[in-house]
Amino acid sequence: MTKHIAGCIALLIMLGGCANSREAGSPGPLAEGATPEEGRLQLVDQARWAMSAHNMQPWEIGLDPADPQLLRVFLARDRLLPATDPFSRQILMSVGGFLALLEDAAAARGLAARIDLFTIEELAAEDSGASFASPVAEVRITPSAGPAGSWYPDAISGATVKADLAAVSLPPAQLRSYLEMNAQQGIGLRFVQDAGSLAELKPILKAAFRLEMQHEPTLMESYRLMRRNRRQLEAQPWGLSYGSNFPQKSLGAIELFESLFPMKMKKWGLRGAKSFDQEMDQAVTFLIITTEGNSRLRQVQAGMLFQGLWLKAIHDGYAVVPASQPLQEYAAMAEHYRAIHRAFAAPGQTIQMIAFLGRPKDGYRRGFRISARDLVRQP
Repeated sequence: MTKHIAGCIALLIMLGGCANSREAGSPGPLAEGATPEEGRLQLVDQARWAMSAHNMQPWEIGLDPADPQLLRVFLARDRLLPATDPFSRQILMSVGGFLALLEDAAAARGLAARIDLFTIEELAAEDSGASFASPVAEVRITPSAGPAGSWYPDAISGATVKADLAAVSLPPAQLRSYLEMNAQQGIGLRFVQDAGSLAELKPILKAAFRLEMQHEPTLMESYRLMRRNRRQLEAQPWGLSYGSNFPQKSLGAIELFESLFPMKMKKWGLRGAKSFDQEMDQAVTFLIITTEGNSRLRQVQAGMLFQGLWLKAIHDGYAVVPASQPLQEYAAMAEHYRAIHRAFAAPGQTIQMIAFLGRPKDGYRRGFRISARDLVRQP
């Protein structure tokens, strides 16, 4: 069983434990008589299922009691990744995913979420955000007569952590449907399926993942985020777990085994790297998101695009699995960072995300999230 558990480690780290949950569902109209706080919480309740790096859910919400149409989004400064993501680039992409789901949840209810990112550039390029107290976004909720937007209620009620993926190659018409989702100037989206590019891409991804699993600070950060049983999940409902990768019927035995006999950290990392290599060997469709420059605004915008692609993929019956280790910005990863940019980015561009697509062989898994009310900052 230890070998079986280890086989999921790579998926957990690749995906960062990103998952939707059985609790999520199709958005309905705001409840009649709902207070302004309850109305905003209903939107947050959908947005909280956004993807996030290592499933850190790095957002907190401020509800302005004096303005029932306003909510503010802050960095959750105790849920950052200082070793893996020292400048919080992935964290801000995750916030972008939250904002994208918030925007779609509002549109599905006949509302508009007007997102203002005016303070985001105050966060310096090489700042982790650990002391950044300003909101990263202000969102004003107003009535709207516009279209409902690109909402996929069947996708938000499904999960986004998967194991046992079958390789998929997207036909041209379907590729175009994904590419057409990107209408922003300064943001690029491409798919890699040709043999020559795959032969160049995969070795870089494998080497970078292995480095992350051997570099002690990043390995320790991931290892400490493992939630091995229900008690740990309830105490800290963020981070990584095995629950998103195993059927519910066998989960109890697996959690018991891991609670009693947790795998040693270095072995955990080596097994994860081996499993990742196997996933890479069979993957044949990758997506790459680039931006002009690497501003904080671009990071958020790239996260919003990725969240939309993620939901559409689930709607289409696929899984999207991040494989972005060479994009990490700690010093030990610098060689792989340079290599991936030389090969797959034009001068002046920053690669914000690399992910591969697959088809779940055994259905979707379910994950866990912090409750909407617990995300709200106390006055």
